[in-house]
Amino acid sequence: MNKILNHSIEQQRLFFALCRQYGYNKEEAMEHARKRYNKEHIGELSSDEIGAVIDLMKDKNKESDPVIEFIAYDNVNKRIFRVMNIDLWEDGVNEVTEQYEIDGKGSNFTDKHITILQFTGKRDYFGAKLYRSDVFEDRNKEQWMVEWSNKYYAWIVYNVQTDQIKFLHTFSIVKKIGNVYTGVKGGEKNG
Repeated sequence: MNKILNHSIEQQRLFFALCRQYGYNKEEAMEHARKRYNKEHIGELSSDEIGAVIDLMKDKNKESDPVIEFIAYDNVNKRIFRVMNIDLWEDGVNEVTEQYEIDGKGSNFTDKHITILQFTGKRDYFGAKLYRSDVFEDRNKEQWMVEWSNKYYAWIVYNVQTDQIKFLHTFSIVKKIGNVYTGVKGGEKNG
């Protein structure tokens, strides 16, 4: 009985971790599992069945438009803020409007004072969004920094310790620990 209970808990952890990583609604994913496998509890699903449900959710999400979202680093005040609007001109970014969580009003910054950081479309194990210049740890506790590659037209990551380069999509479970501008939790400030 104890072995079955431990299997059930591990399956739940895997299922919820994958839901968080991909930004899926857990209840909606469970409903797909119930319909497809006629099982009421996630602990009853095998690893293969969990994988199939997650793949189903991936296919469902491919039908929707990709999320294009930005945050920005204020180089003067040394802080990160959500971006509400970006006005583009022929010579590049002209103005960025900050998004305030309280009243919706914003402040304008010129491109000389900010660095724009795009959302990669990927989340960490806990559901935190990964943006350009974020740093995360993999399962081996190695630190990687996220960057866009114009050469590969893809999100890539640099190993902070070894300068090894990989594609971001090759990582499954990661933990965001900071970014190059505000520093890294438990490590030295990188920016």
